[in-house]
Amino acid sequence: MKKHTKIINQLVNSAVQYQMETNFKRIKEGKYLDINKKPYDIKLIDNMINFFEEDEEYEKCGIILDFRNKILDHENNYYSII
Repeated sequence: MKKHTKIINQLVNSAVQYQMETNFKRIKEGKYLDINKKPYDIKLIDNMINFFEEDEEYEKCGIILDFRNKILDHENNYYSII
C-alpha cells in the first residue's frame, strides 16, 4: 500500500508542477487568460506565488505578483484583459 501511495503522490506532484509551470509561462508571455480562455482566478495566482516561493524561485514570484497587481489596479479601474 505504501508503494502505491508514493506513486500517487509523485503523479499528483507532477501534475501540480506542470499546471504551475504552464500557467506561469502563459503569464510571462503576456497572456491574461488560461488555456480555457478564462481569466486567472486570484486564488490560483496566490497559490502559484506560494508554490514558487516554496521552491525559492523568487523571480517567478515577482513576475506573478506584478501580474496580480496589474489586474487588480484600482487606480486604472482594473486592467482590461480582453
